[in-house]
Amino acid sequence: MNALARKISRGCSRPPAPPPAPPAPPPPPAGPGAPATYAFGEEVSAAQQALVRRGLDAGARYYRSRLGRELPSFEVWGHASLEAITAVYSQTRPTSLEDARRLWEGGQVGHAVPRKVWLGPGWFANGQETALKIAAHEAFHLLQYALVGERPLSVSGLDEIPTAGPWWLAEGAAEYFAFLAIVEDGASSLAGVRASWIQAARASTATLRDLATLRGQRETPRPYDVYALAVEQLLRTRDPKLVFEYYEAIARGTAWEGAFATTFGRTFEAFVAEFESFRRTAF
Repeated sequence: MNALARKISRGCSRPPAPPPAPPAPPPPPAGPGAPATYAFGEEVSAAQQALVRRGLDAGARYYRSRLGRELPSFEVWGHASLEAITAVYSQTRPTSLEDARRLWEGGQVGHAVPRKVWLGPGWFANGQETALKIAAHEAFHLLQYALVGERPLSVSGLDEIPTAGPWWLAEGAAEYFAFLAIVEDGASSLAGVRASWIQAARASTATLRDLATLRGQRETPRPYDVYALAVEQLLRTRDPKLVFEYYEAIARGTAWEGAFATTFGRTFEAFVAEFESFRRTAF
């Protein structure tokens, strides 16, 4: 190679590296969203309406793809105005205006009964992650109602355990699976959420026996975090679909204590003790 050729060779730069490959597209949604019809107040923006749909769709897709359950068709009402949600709830529940006002002025954020969901001003005041979780939570209640009806999941007094079993189990299942749904949707991180559950469980002195009633919920700080952690532990290493087997046993007339022991492999009292030990060492 002569001097000119060597000079040219030294002066030539290497060709630029090829651009990085574009990120893989997100997987397509697991089927259609929620089989819902919607009615929103005039004060609810298009973005807020989309958030309602996203939360319910996330629940519907997760419950279908991971739990093998389809939501029944249902109606949704969303109002950011207290007066509007009170009037609409009274008409569509139906119930008296006094009962509706008592519910929504008492701080209710979302509410579900068989084939109906209402989201009130408190829902629209939340940030995205919490709002999506609440919507998916209410959607899970629709599955529970489809299996056992409304009355077994309700109480007439603060110290009554529902016919369908401990209060923490009904609410905790809805909370736990709702969070898994929005984690899969990409709106939340399970590690962060779970850390919050553990923190609440360690700070609380209420046992799962205490939390079997509505009074326990009302007297316990951050009870839903404790509920969700309890359900996670109840189902650890087990098929999450056992929750539906439990409710199917209730629907056949099995007392909840027997259904609990048969379905989850230990008695209620044994699990109360198990959870007390677990939540002090959970990480």
